[in-house]
Amino acid sequence: MYTSQLWGLVVGVEGAFQGKFKVNTVMDIWQRCKEEGCPGDPGSSGYWSSVLESVTWLDQKDDGEKDTWDNIVLTFVDQLKYPHGDSSPAAETLYIKFTVDMMNEDPRTRNFAHGRVIGSISTVGDVETQKLGFPEFNRMLWGQGLITALNGQPTLPQMMDYYHAPFYIDEKNYKFVVDLSNSLPTHLNGSLVDRGNLLLLLIYRRDSLKWENGMIKNCDDILHNPEINVGTIGYTADEWLRQDAGIVIMDIAGQDPKEHNVVVMVVKEEAPPCQQCQKQCLPVLVEHHKGLYIGAAEDRVFRIPEPNTESKRTGEDDDKVSWTLKIFATQFGKPAKNTKLNVKLNTDRNDICIPTDAITLGPDYESFHTSPGQFITNYQGLASITFTTNREGLDCSNPDLETRRGYQVDGQLYVYDITVQPKGDTDVAFPQNLKTTIHLYCKHESKPPYTWVDDIYPICQQYDNLYPVMKPLFNLASYREVVRDSTRKQLLHSLQLPIEDPNHMPVTRDLSPAKKDMLVHWLKQHDRKYSLEDQATRLAELKENLQLALRLELATIPPYLSAYFSIKDGFNTKVASLLKDIVVQEMYHMALVANILNAIGGTPVLNDPDLLPTYPGPLPGGCRPELNIQLAKCSLHQIHDVFMAIEKPECLVNAYSHIFDILDDDVSYMSNSRSDDSRCLLLETNVEKKCKDDVKNYDPDTIGAIYIHRILCPMIDLYANGSGSLTFDKDTTKQYPAPFKVTDVCTAIMAVHQITDQGEGGHPCDPFYKGPGGEDELSHYYKFAEIAHGKALVTAQCHNAYTEQGQNGHSGEQCRHVHEKSKHDSFTPCGICCDTKYEFAGAPIPFYENAVWPTLPNPSSSKYPPGSRARKMSDRFNEKYTSLLICLHDMFNGNPRNMKKCFGLMSSLTVDAKKMVQTPIDPDGDPNIGPNVAPTFEWYPPVN
Repeated sequence: MYTSQLWGLVVGVEGAFQGKFKVNTVMDIWQRCKEEGCPGDPGSSGYWSSVLESVTWLDQKDDGEKDTWDNIVLTFVDQLKYPHGDSSPAAETLYIKFTVDMMNEDPRTRNFAHGRVIGSISTVGDVETQKLGFPEFNRMLWGQGLITALNGQPTLPQMMDYYHAPFYIDEKNYKFVVDLSNSLPTHLNGSLVDRGNLLLLLIYRRDSLKWENGMIKNCDDILHNPEINVGTIGYTADEWLRQDAGIVIMDIAGQDPKEHNVVVMVVKEEAPPCQQCQKQCLPVLVEHHKGLYIGAAEDRVFRIPEPNTESKRTGEDDDKVSWTLKIFATQFGKPAKNTKLNVKLNTDRNDICIPTDAITLGPDYESFHTSPGQFITNYQGLASITFTTNREGLDCSNPDLETRRGYQVDGQLYVYDITVQPKGDTDVAFPQNLKTTIHLYCKHESKPPYTWVDDIYPICQQYDNLYPVMKPLFNLASYREVVRDSTRKQLLHSLQLPIEDPNHMPVTRDLSPAKKDMLVHWLKQHDRKYSLEDQATRLAELKENLQLALRLELATIPPYLSAYFSIKDGFNTKVASLLKDIVVQEMYHMALVANILNAIGGTPVLNDPDLLPTYPGPLPGGCRPELNIQLAKCSLHQIHDVFMAIEKPECLVNAYSHIFDILDDDVSYMSNSRSDDSRCLLLETNVEKKCKDDVKNYDPDTIGAIYIHRILCPMIDLYANGSGSLTFDKDTTKQYPAPFKVTDVCTAIMAVHQITDQGEGGHPCDPFYKGPGGEDELSHYYKFAEIAHGKALVTAQCHNAYTEQGQNGHSGEQCRHVHEKSKHDSFTPCGICCDTKYEFAGAPIPFYENAVWPTLPNPSSSKYPPGSRARKMSDRFNEKYTSLLICLHDMFNGNPRNMKKCFGLMSSLTVDAKKMVQTPIDPDGDPNIGPNVAPTFEWYPPVN
């Protein structure tokens, strides 16, 4: 937010001109709205100040001729076009400055993510000064009591309602011009707060003011002096901010600011403290007593190593790269030489700027000032601050950067404060918010050949989550879609555009050049590898994949619970029972994954708020990338389109179902933690062979495929060929005993087997799996299918078409023809002919839509007004849900006895949720009409 840049912006006036906005960073963000409901973006304000380059005038003639000045009507546009009269060419550059506020962050409204833009476009009077980086408004009225504090006076609370205002004095025409668009307080609706009279003063002598406790006491004398009091600022007029864009132009013909270094201030007229006293004046906007204005003469945000740009800003020397930031200093609007500056690394957030010595400040050779961090402006009023770092970027293998890597930030952010060297013993920094920010990218350690699984997918998944608007075009998290020729060409085109181009990808401009080059290299290859066939998976990667599986199991529970909670008590009992059983099994899946992690020396993590999924959104790890998981009430649509899609079995049978054909013959490892060595060795050998035979260049889009491709087969490979790097701890005291503990590679195999069988099933032709006792049980996918079809799934009567001999004589069309003969819904999830036919012809499983509470779809805390009953219920639920996650984290990390506490929290959550779904969000609403409160499953308290 505080370093937002505008790229590829073209600004114009219809029928007059247009120009390219020169990239710059937002300035002077502050909380201008003080009312309740204002905190955050809705009440914040900031401005962009830059120039329009390559301006084209839409009324120019093809022959290059131009009407004489005498024949041109002196309109505003004409004055912009020919600022120096008929002898000058048409302007190619214009100043632009605009303020943005009133950002709407309520997603329920039509103008969500919209705000207000107020600004001005003006001529560039002195082109050379503009090219040096000096702004049009070359002086500053400082707000927030900054100058008052510098002068040793107390800062009063009322001063905080006013922010810095840039201005200039037109000495030729005796005009004072100030931009107050970002300086005055507003109401929530954007109208300005009437704080009383604001007056502009020109102070020729500081001793003419009598100060006491931050106030000017001789205000009557000041206001009645026409040489000092220029006039009242008419900010209270209707639509003043919209019509005048906050620009105030006042005539100062009676004063002569050229003859004196006049200090400008804006004061608020206050009532006298007593009957015999003069009026008081509160100084709200005050120029520095020496007229100093310090600012960045160019964009103050850097990305290092530098991306592909139209104009290089860095220079490389062997293994180092250097860049400079120009700072300007003016004194009463004129360039100020010999202004001493301090540049210091801001360590308020020390986690984002370690190691602190990654960037070095070069000495100021231009002014022969060799002390690091100290710079002096030259005769032009400019100082060049030099930074140097390693050419390839930051070494992010440092253990201290582990947390930052978890935030998916590619590198570190280094913020430097730039201030004037103080005189005396003052500790007030001036200016207060002049900073430069450097995004120092990580070195990229991967080498070709790059693969989708290890190198490309982690990047694409991150941006797929960030830009859900892209899903109708293509799914960045899907290997199949990314390698599609049309998508691949679009990505290559966008990735290779210069960073200034509006079509540059990604739009956030936060992808490092090294990673961008890797993506381009991979996309250009004829053989865009999915994975390396002979790659030996490292133990750390296996642990990461198991942690991913834990997140995946956790992500499925809130959607299932949302549906379960919404069912009215005593209704749809069969459906509710199926949903509850599935949730319990998903919890057991988490326990099995955690047990595997514990057995191989890993640490299951559930107490990190960043691991919680957001809804609506994708499943973690690229599973079902085309699917958008939503929280909603129970409905046939939710069960069929979301729940069945989550658990859908893999249709490429040979990919891994043959692996489980081996396992189905022996389920003893599920209940017996002490296995027979010879049988275990045989099991391990057979699974290893099937992994090598069947799992090659395979795209793990299903939950089961992820378990096979990224956990089971890599685990077997590492165990068999890793020279003892993967071992199983026989101490199982940390493990939760149900369904069973993991003691060796075979019990780990059986854990994966049970998770996959219970979820999507081991084979698309067989909806049943063997339970712990050898009994036939339905997988989750088929249980959901039963609800969707309204009947239990049973084996159909035998048809010749479903025997091996019959299939040899039937085509696919004939197979489908036989399906259609049945009076019941047949079941072929992958559209293939199976030896055994199943159909929905069993006991009815009725579902009544009107027996479900009308809960709010895809709820979030932001959708419940602060302080409302709905918000209080939601916060209470989230607090318990967070406690449950922490409890499960402790239970899976050495405290299995915590289960009683965790179970108590689960029961309490159910009670709270059942109350929530019966409570309308509107206090006067009807619970049978809704929308009613729904659990949001968010971390509490929220982490910003």
